[in-house]
Amino acid sequence: MTTSHPPEPENEATMSLRILSRGTSRRVTKGVAQFRSAHGDGAVMAPDVTRRNLLIGAAATGGALLVGGTPPAATAELNRGRQRPRFPGDPGKHRLYYGENVDGGDPTAREAYYKHCVGIYRSYWQPSQTASMIAVCFRDLAAGRVPFASTKVPGTWADVASGSQDGWLAGMMVGLSVVPGPVWLCLHHEPYDDQGVGRTAADYVGMYQRAYPLKPPNVALVPILQSAPFDTTVGGHADITPWYDPTVTDIVGFDTYNHWYPGGTNRWRDPQTVASFCDVLAQFGKPIALAEYGVRTDPDNPGKAAAWMSEFRHLLVGRGDVVAMSFFDSAQNVHDGGTPWTLDYGGETERLKAFKTQMRAARSAYLEHEQ
Repeated sequence: MTTSHPPEPENEATMSLRILSRGTSRRVTKGVAQFRSAHGDGAVMAPDVTRRNLLIGAAATGGALLVGGTPPAATAELNRGRQRPRFPGDPGKHRLYYGENVDGGDPTAREAYYKHCVGIYRSYWQPSQTASMIAVCFRDLAAGRVPFASTKVPGTWADVASGSQDGWLAGMMVGLSVVPGPVWLCLHHEPYDDQGVGRTAADYVGMYQRAYPLKPPNVALVPILQSAPFDTTVGGHADITPWYDPTVTDIVGFDTYNHWYPGGTNRWRDPQTVASFCDVLAQFGKPIALAEYGVRTDPDNPGKAAAWMSEFRHLLVGRGDVVAMSFFDSAQNVHDGGTPWTLDYGGETERLKAFKTQMRAARSAYLEHEQ
């Protein structure tokens, strides 16, 4: 599933670059220079990933305030040396970032209710929106959130795998290298239903094989598949193994939902059944991120959805290999005939209150706050 994109950054004519620190300017200049050095003086970066646009993006979000200082810690636990980070922003075993995406692209209003930032924030982008994506990564880090971005790619997956889109791909990686903290990045999430010419499982993996050597140290690559085609508990029988290459994957991502809704024919799926798909993903030997999930309130059984959310999180934390879970808090792209997944849809707040409780529960990880 996808949701609406955050608004484009404010028009550059109304922005002031004076708020930028010298450190930001130096880092952007160095990143652009490194790209041109690696790919030749005539190399073309993504159209919107230029030094000026990166500076503007940082200015628009206040991200420059973090540059030149100490980057946000992954967690206090990791900082104490109890575990070596496995990837950028590693929360540690039996800890996870609890977060969401929201319509409009900015979780600030939700966070005012939570009285805390979410642990991780999902965002969705087109290939022409790279500078905006980078700006939102600055914004999220400044707020204490791990940026978890998905972007479509120009052309086909095979085009990216072949190197014909290296200008866009490497230019994006240069832009992300300027971001002063971890960024989790997916290239084309939920690819299964988008297969076609130049879009096979081999092409999808090839795209990540091309991207992995280009990514900067602060970026974790997270291919995200929808679970349904591979999940036998909902009738899926496709082979998942061709879709992930552990050697070019930092985190294995997936989306899954409890598709029950009042008056519908979809059965209620208990948390244990939904969480069991993680056993399928464990074969790849990588940390797991639940990039989208959702459940609906049962008006005839108050508290049922809240209990489901609590138990589901408890199961994933208990596994030790799940590092994030993000609720699809959006009215966009509802394809099962049910009501929107929005946490307070129709004015009911059971799930919204449950979310607030779970995000502050023990073993929820934050970049700047130990729970």
